[in-house]
Amino acid sequence: MSERVKRLQRRARLAVGLLLHPTMILRRLRHGPVYHRALRYANLWREVRILKPRRIVEIGVWRGITASRLIEEGLNARGEVEYWGFDLFAEGMTPDILALESAIQPLSRDETLARLERPGANIHLVEGDTKITLAQTDVPPADLIFIDGGHSYETVASDWANVQRFLHPDSVVYFDDYTNEVGERRGYGIRRLVDSIDRSKWEVQLLEPADSYRMPEGLQETRFARVSRRKARNGRPEIQPFSSTAVR
Repeated sequence: MSERVKRLQRRARLAVGLLLHPTMILRRLRHGPVYHRALRYANLWREVRILKPRRIVEIGVWRGITASRLIEEGLNARGEVEYWGFDLFAEGMTPDILALESAIQPLSRDETLARLERPGANIHLVEGDTKITLAQTDVPPADLIFIDGGHSYETVASDWANVQRFLHPDSVVYFDDYTNEVGERRGYGIRRLVDSIDRSKWEVQLLEPADSYRMPEGLQETRFARVSRRKARNGRPEIQPFSSTAVR
């Protein structure tokens, strides 16, 4: 199937969705158009509705767009939600970091907080390098963790190792930007990290659909990876001790 046909199909699905679901128009105005182009995010919203998380952790808040929707879906599912967001924010971002992490300029911490505050939501925003802040911050056990911060292998490997301290037996972890070879050539290390996760200890799922983006290096395909603890035969999660010196 040609890329032109795929683009037309995506536009057609969006048009039908807006006609059948008027609330999508309000969400588009609030959250921006990105989630109506990136089809993979439907997995994340569905997870929130099913999991009904009381506590959500997001690595990489950027402009608060995903956070806003996560909080909204969490409030709809439970009536209350606790959100922890980790980012450099505009205060800590530099051109060198933007280039190294294949990142996009975020908002300031205060601007982001203003976007996220709403009744029933308990918001915690932690500013700084996640290789440091995740190790130094005590977050109570989280139900859902979304890793979408720095894209280098070193950063995402550190994020994965550190967030394991925040997991309980039924926690679910989502990684964004599991890419094809084009993404890896652009400096994305998520695929390498996810592929290295021990399948004897963790359930790892690569989710469809994948979104496609035309880059100078070629067509980049991007999808979510979902990680949870592997269940033993008795149905209980197999709990593995956390080690800060090894990426599991």
